[in-house]
Amino acid sequence: MAKHRAHPKYIQTQLGHASIQTTLDRYGHLMPDVHAAEARKLDRLVFGESNHAGTVRVAADALQRLQNGSRNDEGVSGGDR
Repeated sequence: MAKHRAHPKYIQTQLGHASIQTTLDRYGHLMPDVHAAEARKLDRLVFGESNHAGTVRVAADALQRLQNGSRNDEGVSGGDR
């Protein structure tokens, strides 16, 4: 469901999790689009509408690396993309 962009609260209900935190801790890594969308929102708030194309990609890449536990400049391993 997470890979098909179902809402996390729906997933929580379907799986019977008492807390949304359980759902997000367990399946949050399957929702990278959510992280990228939030990064774009933050970027627009901080930098405005006109100068966000390049920084959005950088922010989204940084979030993806953090999410996958990688802190080096080489990015995500080939199997994770």
